[in-house]
Amino acid sequence: MKIKPLTTALLINPPTGKYIRGEDRCQVPVEDLTATVSRMPLDLAYIAAGLVNEGIRTYIRDYPAEEKDVSDFYFDLLNLKPDLLLVSATMFTLSSDILILKLAKNNFPGLITVIKGVSADFWKEKLLSSNPEIDMVLSGEYELTLPLLYKGSSWDKIPGLSYRRGNEIYISDKEPIVLNLDSLPFPARTLLNNQLYIRPDTGEPMTTIQTSRGCPYQCIYCLASIVSGSKVRLRSPVNIVNEIEVCVREHHISNFFFRADTFTLNKKWVSEIALELKKHQLRINYVANSRVDTIDEELVQILKESGCFLMSLGIESGCEKSLELMKKGTNLNQGIEAVRLLKKYGIKTYLFFMIGFPWEKKEDIDSTINYSLSLDGDFVEFHIPVPFEKTELRETMEKDNLLVNNNPFPSSSSIFSHAIPVMGTKYLSAEELLKMRKKAIIKFYLRPKYLVRTLFKSKSLKEIINYVKYGFRRIIKLFFK
Repeated sequence: MKIKPLTTALLINPPTGKYIRGEDRCQVPVEDLTATVSRMPLDLAYIAAGLVNEGIRTYIRDYPAEEKDVSDFYFDLLNLKPDLLLVSATMFTLSSDILILKLAKNNFPGLITVIKGVSADFWKEKLLSSNPEIDMVLSGEYELTLPLLYKGSSWDKIPGLSYRRGNEIYISDKEPIVLNLDSLPFPARTLLNNQLYIRPDTGEPMTTIQTSRGCPYQCIYCLASIVSGSKVRLRSPVNIVNEIEVCVREHHISNFFFRADTFTLNKKWVSEIALELKKHQLRINYVANSRVDTIDEELVQILKESGCFLMSLGIESGCEKSLELMKKGTNLNQGIEAVRLLKKYGIKTYLFFMIGFPWEKKEDIDSTINYSLSLDGDFVEFHIPVPFEKTELRETMEKDNLLVNNNPFPSSSSIFSHAIPVMGTKYLSAEELLKMRKKAIIKFYLRPKYLVRTLFKSKSLKEIINYVKYGFRRIIKLFFK
């Protein structure tokens, strides 16, 4: 099926909450995080780049980051007159995101409405059959899907495009995957207000660089390998650094989040990126994700010399039994050594823990809290495991009858997140889990030793003010919401 030629696209993060969107393994409300603010919509910028290359007039709107609401969205529909609207949805806002599409379709019947995101992908058939206001659902790695649509390709010939046309529903069984990441055009940052996306401590502009895709690990709670595949695809160091150079020279951005499921998986590749940065005489600062079993002293030296100022580590638990049952593939000693090495070379650590797995008792969670205190990182998060569809964790919770509502399709009444448990473990209620999470955060951040150290390590008055601001926000969130 073909449609008339299209000319204008509007790609949006909808005004339905400030979430980490477009990163399907992590969809956390920004206000529930300690050291994170809104990230630039990398997914939308990649899609936009492909459309712009086809000569399509393209707009990106990030309403949550811009602190704009539904009235601003409606104003944009009136003034920009798009013939296609794409909404980036999350698991936790799906019902509200659908309402945005309904609003658009009901007021502009000729508009082609598209939704994407792992939630939309999982439930595409139900989305299309239950919501006549939705025309299309994108699946897989969709950077090249919309350009094909704008070229006039038949809908049923486009990989990853499921659609409803009248009473007909077509579900794509082909999941597009980009094998050569270097083949993608650089994200269309010229369509963004890059000043909206900042480094939390200094307030400087910060952007995201996709360095690789794919995760070979099989953690039972994680969507990474489900969404990106288990085969790791690396961008070439030259291609990565060329994009960084564009950001530095053209957009005046020198702070980066290197997006990868595990940035440190290949030491040789990391070293080549560092050498390429040096060759281009680029002095940057960056954050990356890592696993504790990939960290050694040689690697940490490379990271420090190339500009890494903070490393996020998925520690997950202070209980060996939990690490084994969640199939993390790491142990407590590796966590201790990784944090020690990063501290030795002056790289800050952002440590992520998970509490509330089905088998966990109070003493298991207490072990994790105490372990977090002994590691003494710079920042921590304590997340509640979410039983995402298609994960082994969900299967386990279904088997143990721990799901409050076994219907996987979210509704406005099924509010849940990494910060709000709606179900307990075999031994603890959801209310007890929530109390233990609050206890963990307070116990870590309100230590006099930690407060004094954080203030003394700050390099400017602005940093101190920002730390106080984010800390105050976190306390308010814990005690009054």
